Amino acid sequence: DDLNGITSASGVFTYWIEAEENLGNTFGYEEKSLSNQVTFAQKTDLFMPNAFRPGGVTPTFKPVFLFFNGPSYLFQVYNRWGQLIFETNQSSEGWDGEYQGRPAPTGTFLYRLVYQDFDGKSFEERGAFTLVR
Repeated sequence: DDLNGITSASGVFTYWIEAEENLGNTFGYEEKSLSNQVTFAQKTDLFMPNAFRPGGVTPTFKPVFLFFNGPSYLFQVYNRWGQLIFETNQSSEGWDGEYQGRPAPTGTFLYRLVYQDFDGKSFEERGAFTLVR
């Protein structure tokens, strides 16, 4: 199956075969038969933006996942002095460009992302991005 158009799904898919008796058979049967089910998880894919403009097209800075379905998640944003200014354990939350209730200045910030995929394999991503006002 082509899964390219599916972006918000967890990435867990279950397949089975369903057979139906044709209508109008000589014995009048209308039966169904199901095969065993097979479940698998699509590999998690990740894109990290390298720039962010609060109030722009994307209201928050966060990773963009394709098929994220892992059991753990930690996303952190640091300023240029290494001070933690944002942290979340929810993959749906992102940084809005503010620190202590005030807009953060234009400049370079760092991020750290730690997560597990469906199979429990751990990943850590670190990088920098630019905040543009």
